[in-house]
Amino acid sequence: NGFQVFVNSVNPNLPQNDTLTPDSGNHYVQVTVHFVNNADSEGSANPLNFVLQDSTGVKHTVEFTADSRCPFFSAVNLVHGATLGTQTMCFQAAGDPKGKLILVWTPGLHDVDIDLTGAKAPPSSSA
Repeated sequence: NGFQVFVNSVNPNLPQNDTLTPDSGNHYVQVTVHFVNNADSEGSANPLNFVLQDSTGVKHTVEFTADSRCPFFSAVNLVHGATLGTQTMCFQAAGDPKGKLILVWTPGLHDVDIDLTGAKAPPSSSA
C-alpha cells in the first residue's frame, strides 16, 4: 500500500546480561527496521504492531527492557514521503536461534510476514 517497513539487521541470539535475561528455554532476538511512507495516507510506525514468530511457531510480543541494546521507540505517524530511520526491537524466542524466524507486522487489517532467514547480522562492535 506504499507504507513500508524494511529490516536492516537481525541478531537471532542476543547475549544475555544483568538487564536482559530471557525466560527459561528462551533467547532474545534483536531486529532493527526503518519505515518509508509512499502512501497517500498517514501510516503508523508502532512497535506494538509487531510480533516475532519463532522456530517453534510461537508468536512473541515486543519486549520492553532496561537493556540499552533494546531501546523502546515511541509510535509516530508518517505522512506521505516521510521516513523514520533505524528503530530497534527485541523479542524473546524459543527454539533454535538458527531456526526460521518471521517478523509479523500488522500495519492495518492484514498481517505482513517478513521472513528473517538470511537477514544480515548487525555490525560487530569493537572494543
